[in-house]
Amino acid sequence: MTTPPGAPEKPAGATGAAPRPDHPRCPECPATWEHGHPNKMFCGDPCRDAYTSRLDKRGRQLAPYAMASYATRGGTRGDHVTGKRARQDAEFLMRLWKEEDAEAGRLSVTEYMALRYAKGFERK
Repeated sequence: MTTPPGAPEKPAGATGAAPRPDHPRCPECPATWEHGHPNKMFCGDPCRDAYTSRLDKRGRQLAPYAMASYATRGGTRGDHVTGKRARQDAEFLMRLWKEEDAEAGRLSVTEYMALRYAKGFERK
């Protein structure tokens, strides 16, 4: 298996094999691993750093749209034009990111959150 351009290198012990219930799958890449801490989410630091960096960037982009949409109830209260546009722009970004993640072979955000909840991670 070749690594796509720009993708982090896989740490030793990580494989690209199909995930097994007893072998966790990295949210960033298709790697799985056999051993480690039960709360380990990523195959290694490069994948964790790439994932969190992308998540931070996306959050900074999405936050103003989501907050304007929330404040106007999606354009049904207050400034209707701005609220509706903010909702549409937020939904566009989320669709775009969903497609990007699928093309890159990353876990969907739903799968990622299910994994976090299963491991007992709480909101910060």
